[in-house]
Amino acid sequence: MAQRISSHDRDAFGRLKEVRAESIEHTKQARRLALERREIILGLIEAGYSQADIARELGVTRQAIQKMLSLAPLPRTPGRGTGRAAVSE
Repeated sequence: MAQRISSHDRDAFGRLKEVRAESIEHTKQARRLALERREIILGLIEAGYSQADIARELGVTRQAIQKMLSLAPLPRTPGRGTGRAAVSE
């Protein structure tokens, strides 16, 4: 049996929906920033800096840099995630 929603509760449900939408947007932004951070770190490594160099500059441990690299989402590209290497014909 459906319960009637009071005007006070309707406001609470409205705010709940707003908070949920904002939370989803923050999660998306955090993922984008983690990917950007990973790309920057990889660029610095390609430029010759070690993980230890980067860690010292950020004031974190080398293990933290490794974690940042491993936890960041990889960019979505066609064929990624199949577990098979691409084969040239």
